[in-house]
Amino acid sequence: MDSFAPEFCPVQSDPPVLTLDSPLTLNVSISSAASSFGPYAQAIAALLVGLAVAYVAYQQWRTAATKLRFDVFEERLRIFRLCRDFITELGVSGSVDEERRREVAAAALEVRFLFNPDIAHWVANLSSAGKSPPASPMTEADSESARKWSVATGTQLSNAFEPFMRLDKLFWSRRGRGWLSKFPSWPFDPQPQAGPTEPSA
Repeated sequence: MDSFAPEFCPVQSDPPVLTLDSPLTLNVSISSAASSFGPYAQAIAALLVGLAVAYVAYQQWRTAATKLRFDVFEERLRIFRLCRDFITELGVSGSVDEERRREVAAAALEVRFLFNPDIAHWVANLSSAGKSPPASPMTEADSESARKWSVATGTQLSNAFEPFMRLDKLFWSRRGRGWLSKFPSWPFDPQPQAGPTEPSA
């Protein structure tokens, strides 16, 4: 009787299933995600660097613009004080030092670039005022005339320079143009003679 020898039959088992709890699966997921988002991360990083550079450049531009405005303000203030001192000296003593007159005349050439042509013409008129001094010693009437001229001219000076001297409006402005044409004439300058009048009919 033949002996029965059972054949070896390998037991079939299910293949291993990798889950999220498996370290191997987690490493594979992170690696694939990093490879997928790598170009996006580089683009975002480049964008952030570009924004930072643009912000720094903008701050530097603002600093330079602010410095330029204050430099312009300092030059305008220098000319304002020069004209103010000229008016004050002429209104008090009836004459002005020739050195100061030359300074105002030189400033009249610069005013065109810092203000506008109207104020440049006004400062040029100021530099030529007072070339005919009153009689010495000044009478009370002459002193009063000089004082009134000084007040009127000083008021025009303040009104003309104000739109350009305010810190919130340092750049060129059209406000107030056109009324500077009537410069206060120095009361002691020779007045133009009236022409012959037409005979009445």
